[in-house]
Amino acid sequence: MIIKYYPAIIEALSIALSFQAVCETVAGMPKVLLIHATDPDLQLAEQPLMPFPVLGLTTIAALFPEEWEVSVIDEDVQQVDTSQKADLVGISTLTLDVPHAYRLADTFKQRGVPLLMGGMHPSAL
Repeated sequence: MIIKYYPAIIEALSIALSFQAVCETVAGMPKVLLIHATDPDLQLAEQPLMPFPVLGLTTIAALFPEEWEVSVIDEDVQQVDTSQKADLVGISTLTLDVPHAYRLADTFKQRGVPLLMGGMHPSAL
């Protein structure tokens, strides 16, 4: 049901918009990094046969205000550079990839970057 999914999107955007005021005190456009986390260490048999399209993240990316610089990274296609600058990070993950997603989250949290998590696993908790 579509209505069930919207509260999470609205909550994420609400956080982003309130966070935008803080980011505007820093020079330049606030940057958000949206990541579809996939564990590269899992064997191919453990991953889905075809990567799922990251429609949730691309939808959220499209809903950000124009003042935000938004990057979407699908780890099925490219690895995340955890050293890149970001004012806000969103990570979407499946249950089988959650240990990797938590490691990514810890990397950004150690740098003091605010973090949002979503996807099948975090949403089911």
